[in-house]
Amino acid sequence: SMSEKKEGDFWQAVGSYMKIVLIACPIFALTEFAEARFVFQWRKWLTRHCMQQYWSGRCFYNVARDDMIDHPDQRICEDVNHFTSRACSLLMKVAAKLVNVVSFVAVLWSISPSLVVFLVIYSLITTIVTTLIFGERLEKLELKSRITEAEFRCNMMRGREHSEEIAFYNGGGVELAICSKSFRNVMEIASQQINVGFMLQLFQYTVEYVTVIMPYVIVAERYFKGEMEFGVLS
Repeated sequence: SMSEKKEGDFWQAVGSYMKIVLIACPIFALTEFAEARFVFQWRKWLTRHCMQQYWSGRCFYNVARDDMIDHPDQRICEDVNHFTSRACSLLMKVAAKLVNVVSFVAVLWSISPSLVVFLVIYSLITTIVTTLIFGERLEKLELKSRITEAEFRCNMMRGREHSEEIAFYNGGGVELAICSKSFRNVMEIASQQINVGFMLQLFQYTVEYVTVIMPYVIVAERYFKGEMEFGVLS
């Protein structure tokens, strides 16, 4: 309508676009709102459940003497929030990917069944490689990071809670050495996370850009034989 200077068609298209915007925007906003409320309710329930378990039956006393469980206060306060938000985000991403797969698999199958088989195998291989090589290492580093962060914070808080005793015995230097060691551990884990994250990003970008060209490579033979139109290929 713009190239042919059809003003009526132009304003009709603008009106249709605004109708779509008025419908789509509330849907997108409500989706994010529902996700946030779900995480909120899940965290509230899970935190209360963990607190009830922690403060009942002298569990807090037993946990304090169990070396296998470190910093239960952080587990309840921070890890629950981290777990609920990450788990919900992962669930939403998986659901969105499944919808995309279901939506396009029929179209791709009509173009080339071998293309669908290749994409499924390719996705499985890249997912397995990402999970086994990078996911496991990042998971262990994340756990170590939370432990070292908690130790560093605990050592820093000790100075506030026992400031009088530390000042009386002139123990500032000792506390500085302890906190400095804890901070070095934090930075060491953070450096390892950056390095592994770089390798993961390198792998993901490689997979992403290879994925763009591989479907054309698979169906190119059919196109050059005249079995497929250029519009279908593009």
